Amino acid sequence: MHEELLTYCHHFDISLAVISSPMPKVKLYENLIEIINSSAKFEAAVKQCLTAAEFARAARLTAMARETWPQKVTQLCTCLGDSDGLSIGALPVGAKGVFA
Repeated sequence: MHEELLTYCHHFDISLAVISSPMPKVKLYENLIEIINSSAKFEAAVKQCLTAAEFARAARLTAMARETWPQKVTQLCTCLGDSDGLSIGALPVGAKGVFA
């Protein structure tokens, strides 16, 4: 399962701008993303992201370099009760806790 999750993760692009509603985890990255609290502010946030300088992209890449996919997969497996990433992958497809 660990290897399968990694294949999906390689398709994400961490250099893209992000717009989010305020959530506790998102606030950890408030200097890297646009956080909006109303639909009225969405258009302005999109314009801000589209006109952001190259240094904003570089800042996101630098910050996310510490956030590795193997680390995230391990955290996910731990949350699902599979600290080594082996037993959850052995469950039948569609079983509770397995992404099919």
